[in-house]
Amino acid sequence: MNALILRKLASYTLSIITLVPIALIFSLALSEPARAATPNDIAGDWATPGLGAVVRLAPCASDRERLCGRLVWAWDPSRVQRGAIGSEMLRNFTWRSDAWVNGEVFNPEDGRTYSGSIRPDGEVLRLRGCAGPFCQTQVWRRLSSIPRPTSQ
Repeated sequence: MNALILRKLASYTLSIITLVPIALIFSLALSEPARAATPNDIAGDWATPGLGAVVRLAPCASDRERLCGRLVWAWDPSRVQRGAIGSEMLRNFTWRSDAWVNGEVFNPEDGRTYSGSIRPDGEVLRLRGCAGPFCQTQVWRRLSSIPRPTSQ
């Protein structure tokens, strides 16, 4: 009797050991393949915090695989340097894993350039600018996702 139970138990164990890898292979084959984001995936107009400015993200002119951004509008143009509107503010970001990295962020208010990264999250971007070990993160929203008042 014990031998029969041991044989059945061994066959169940063998079945589980055999089926798990097969199920895993099928689930991987049916899942959507991972792909790196392209600049076109987040291209468009993005609002900075408080809708202080709008930055248009697009592929860089010099390398279409990299991401750049141009300042296209500022709520208070007197707060940005002369000629900043229309200038490139985000430069040469490259995609790696889950973020745009190794780019430069030009701050039109103080005229300085910082190292930066951009982490997309749906209709939100988390832009991180660093000067040495000191970093600051801003949350930008896709302009088209911001609710607008309706006239009644």
